[in-house]
Amino acid sequence: MECRAFRGVSNRVNITFSKICNGILEDLSDADNNTDESDCSMDEWRCLTPYTKCDNTWHCLDGHDELGCKNSIPKSGFCTKQSHFCLDIVTSLPICLARSKAADGYIDCVGSTDERAFCRIKYKNNRMNRYRCRNSDICITPFQVCDCHQDCPENDDETLACIWINNGRKPFCDESKFRCRNGKYIECGEKICRCRSDWIYCSEGEHLLFCDLINLSLHPAFTMNELEKYSNVTKHRVLTMQQITEHVNTQQCNQGLHVRSASSSIRFYCLCSDHYYGDRCQYQRKRVSLILRPSITDSFDHQSSFKIVVLLVHQNTTIVSHNQFLYEPQFLCLPKYYLTLLYPINISWSSSSLSSNYSVHIYSFTSQTLEKRSSWQFDVPFHFLPVNRIAKRLLIADTVLTTTISSWSKIYNGNCSSCSETAICIGYDIDIGRDICICPLNRTGRRCLIPFNPCTKHSCNGHGRCIQRDARFDPKFQFRCVCDDGWNGDFCEVSSAIIYISFAKDIDISIFKITLIHVYNLEGTPLSTTYFHRLSRETSNITVFLDTFALLHGLIFIQMYKSLDEFDTYLLMEYEERYNHGWKNISGEIHPSRRCRSINELFNMSVIAQPPLRRVKYYQQPCLKRKSGETFLCFYDEQLMCLCDRTNYANCFNLNSGSLSCPWNKCSNRGKCIQTYEKCPTASFCFCEPCSYGSICQFTTSGYAMSLDTILGSHVHRRTPNILNQTTTIQISVGILSTVICIGILLNIFAIGTFAEKNTRQVGSGLYLLISSLLGLFTLIILMC
Repeated sequence: MECRAFRGVSNRVNITFSKICNGILEDLSDADNNTDESDCSMDEWRCLTPYTKCDNTWHCLDGHDELGCKNSIPKSGFCTKQSHFCLDIVTSLPICLARSKAADGYIDCVGSTDERAFCRIKYKNNRMNRYRCRNSDICITPFQVCDCHQDCPENDDETLACIWINNGRKPFCDESKFRCRNGKYIECGEKICRCRSDWIYCSEGEHLLFCDLINLSLHPAFTMNELEKYSNVTKHRVLTMQQITEHVNTQQCNQGLHVRSASSSIRFYCLCSDHYYGDRCQYQRKRVSLILRPSITDSFDHQSSFKIVVLLVHQNTTIVSHNQFLYEPQFLCLPKYYLTLLYPINISWSSSSLSSNYSVHIYSFTSQTLEKRSSWQFDVPFHFLPVNRIAKRLLIADTVLTTTISSWSKIYNGNCSSCSETAICIGYDIDIGRDICICPLNRTGRRCLIPFNPCTKHSCNGHGRCIQRDARFDPKFQFRCVCDDGWNGDFCEVSSAIIYISFAKDIDISIFKITLIHVYNLEGTPLSTTYFHRLSRETSNITVFLDTFALLHGLIFIQMYKSLDEFDTYLLMEYEERYNHGWKNISGEIHPSRRCRSINELFNMSVIAQPPLRRVKYYQQPCLKRKSGETFLCFYDEQLMCLCDRTNYANCFNLNSGSLSCPWNKCSNRGKCIQTYEKCPTASFCFCEPCSYGSICQFTTSGYAMSLDTILGSHVHRRTPNILNQTTTIQISVGILSTVICIGILLNIFAIGTFAEKNTRQVGSGLYLLISSLLGLFTLIILMC
């Protein structure tokens, strides 16, 4: 689990739906030996789909999924769209075999190209052995055909199979060349001439003969072609190290860069990298190579950045090397940082030095306030090695540590006199001979004395907040922009696409607490972007600002949660822009007719309890039942979302959502934390238990007496101070309270005016009533403040 987390690999096993029951056994199996082709009902799984049409592989037994395709052989259109080109098994002459004669149990073509099931069954784990020798159970690869070497018992792989290719000429056996039927020779060199469709070799395509026997089916991305309907690139040439050094004499400088010089006696200098030293860069420097993958434990803190300092410490007192970097969780998902800590060059490598205690110390600080968040310490395991490699995952805590900076200076033997007052001094680095200063975002330099503010009023185009980053970055990216709603881009320069969502009258909003909007981009592998939105009784519509400027090709799903384990899913809309202009603003309505069914509603428990790879074989049944009158658009399980197309065929893709539960629950003890993504969430939300409320479920009405906080607390929208944007309950309560306060103030003022008269005070308890009126007015004023 730890290794998978370090690599950023999800624990789920994805199922590629286009591989399921397509007639080709592929590398899919589970613990119960279920494969992608086991338990497939041919009455439910058709062989001709948008994925299998014209992919140069027979998925149907009679090959009708490859009829009428542009990649047919020969290229001149020898046969009609209802027949297959092949070589006659008796005469070896080209014929057009009718579709009805394919897969009829009789071999009519050389290589058994019309009866392909035998080789697929016998050599199910070998996709290459698909040419069946005549009158034999042996299957060979197409590359063994016409190679001047007998591989079949009757030698038909060098006789019958080659007559049409040789075109009356003698056999040609040069492996570095290929001879076309017209006598043209193709120079192949070290490449394989046969079965290369990426380059046109022969005009009639004879170099591709028998190549379609090989089961190398591609699996295109999710397609929307059958669903029911409801920029310039700048290229920069990158020079490789070989191109840079091809005219440089590297032998004289070993691992360094050779630089010519007119002043030097030897006429050149060697510029060494940090890992080597010496006048010829001939010595390797002892070092520790680190791979660090930081991540945050606070699912609610997505805008903070952190400065991480890495130290190589001797005997826990002396810093011999250090490095530091800026970690920004909102920019990179689970990044890896490759660092090197160098040992001093002049160190004495005696037996006592080799056994010395060296360790790596790591500290993280919030970059805005330089508050210490977390610290780690790892021992260097093998001191005798010239290079130690350490890979660690760093979990940054969400609480501030209380360790004082002065205690660090004593540990690391530093006086910390050179750093500025706004910086943090870690200690003294003996390798470079200076203090280690950690600068706030508005300072830079080795002593943090130089003001640093790359932000201007135009940095974020007036649509966001500019925050400094690091002076070592490219000048264009020394700051980052936190964009306002409705804007995105590196500099908030592009207006966002917007989704306007309304609810049908039949949808009861009051029973839902939160909604997740999943926007799936289907250009290539389906990728989703998820957005949170809270719901209340007064919610009538939702406006979602997307992280993209336009929508081209995809689907939008809405998940509305009643509780953590109970939710409804709706297909809001399908969008497809054929002219690549994109959709800027989209409106859709959540209607009961567009609700997606859970598999728990469609199948019995015996089907649901089966392993996923076996259970998915039943997923054509719900769409086929639509012929009998059932109407629904989609259904889903914990991993797949399936849509029924016009032909009542199920088309599924991976949800890619993973677990929505936060790895660390920050919702006190009265709620459950959920997040947008399993890895690198962009937003988090606390799903509160009944009688609890607040951003982290910190408030509860359980056990309270009757009070305004108990009655109205859960109805307050804390993100908006405008009373007009509050709920109706709050607006009515504020109106009543305001009326009561105004009446109380007026009555107390009238009472003060009455009892301020001397004659009035002489009657009854006038002085007492005057003082009581003053106190009442004063109390009302305090309550209003």
